[in-house]
Amino acid sequence: MISAGHFDIAIIGPGCFGSACAYHLTKLCNKKVCLIGPNEPQGPRSDSKNSVFASHYDTGRITCCSGTNPVSPRLNQRSINRYREIESESGISFFNPVGFIAIGTKDSEFIRVTEKCLDQFKIEAEILDSNQLTDKFPYLTIPSNYVGIYQPEKAGYIDIRRCVQAQIKVAQLQGCIRIAEIVESIVENKDGKLKISTETGRYITADKIVLATGAFTKCKDLMASWNRKLDLDVRRETTVKLQVNAKGLQDLSTMPSLIYADATEPRHVCYILPPIKYNDDGVYYLKIGHGLHYSKKIDPENLVQWYHGSGDPDAETSLKQILKKLIPHDYFTASKCDSCAIARTPHRSPMIDKVGNNVTILVGGNGGSAKSCNEIGYIGALNVLHRKWHYDIPASVFQVCYEENESKL
Repeated sequence: MISAGHFDIAIIGPGCFGSACAYHLTKLCNKKVCLIGPNEPQGPRSDSKNSVFASHYDTGRITCCSGTNPVSPRLNQRSINRYREIESESGISFFNPVGFIAIGTKDSEFIRVTEKCLDQFKIEAEILDSNQLTDKFPYLTIPSNYVGIYQPEKAGYIDIRRCVQAQIKVAQLQGCIRIAEIVESIVENKDGKLKISTETGRYITADKIVLATGAFTKCKDLMASWNRKLDLDVRRETTVKLQVNAKGLQDLSTMPSLIYADATEPRHVCYILPPIKYNDDGVYYLKIGHGLHYSKKIDPENLVQWYHGSGDPDAETSLKQILKKLIPHDYFTASKCDSCAIARTPHRSPMIDKVGNNVTILVGGNGGSAKSCNEIGYIGALNVLHRKWHYDIPASVFQVCYEENESKL
């Protein structure tokens, strides 16, 4: 095997969390840091021979300050407050502050939780009834018993692919070494050093590692040396992109990102992003994705095949139906369906915790952490650099969880 060198800290996984961790580690310390993992495949994923993929191979992700639990709003706000700084440092723009609306029935749990969050975290928002919603956004059709909570500031969408690129660029400018290899195994040597072997036969040694491997964490048995399996619930996701015609582009030019929660039909819980250029072909697409109803468990051995495919046709049909209900206009022409995956944790917060003294776990986005990835990476960096917990949210919130009720080492 050929050595690629020794590092103080090796981060495995160059996605949302790993790139953010590299960004902060290279600011917080002078240690030798590397970021390991494959680049995004060129061309269709179905043609790629990669054994792992990533959820950030995308352009549009909703961002807003609110959240559905007591932790996520703080992570969201702290990340959003850093967006412009990262853009300035990297020269890569990724934040589009078009606003965000949460839409649901007046008495729904979704609206109640959102209102409580706004009050607790002092988030600027307007509460609009159905008439006010359709006056402000005339392309929407909203039932009379629905309300919308509109966040006009510090909300909209981010180009998560460019966000990751920006974080990596800044980390590299600060000395991080990028190694575009897929990790096959990790072994802890008798001297405590960690040997990281890649699929091409190279190896890297490190004093400490950060495991930021997302939904593909369980596809490689990277925790074998510690005899542990993380309790990650990997779920398959489907999105539909609909091409927007000239009339649609004109009418939807001020459209915010939104989440729509139909209290009577679980299939009709969805998120929608405004028209965005997802490719270099100049075509704009409106993207819609589903809630938990179509978020089905998937085994690690089937994950690559899922990424090679084009999603769930039942979910596609349902998403098109709800879009026609919400935006009943002839704005859309061709459509295409895509597949993705999320990693859910038992406590619905990211796992940010140590295994032994030299491994930091940084996984579990729970389907909505792209917006807050920079702050999550910051917490991961603090975990690497300090023996004791060093953050103002309790460590128990981010505790590592193992299968079969195993306790941490």
